Amino acid sequence: GSSHMGMQPLASQLARPTPPRRAVRRERLTQLLDGILDVPITLVTGAAGAGKTSALLEWERSQASAGAGTRIAW
Repeated sequence: GSSHMGMQPLASQLARPTPPRRAVRRERLTQLLDGILDVPITLVTGAAGAGKTSALLEWERSQASAGAGTRIAW
């Protein structure tokens, strides 16, 4: 079988995604995401187009505006 050990991630897989022009604000989800600060790592899963990236970008903005200094890896 082939080995994937030598594969390098694409730059687009490591960079912060560009926010959508028109995003739906999800206040309740943003508040729920605050709970991830209590654990060392969080994996967000869902179907394609479900809004995972948009929700995390909104949450990241809320953290930045609060001056939280939260570190996020994409």
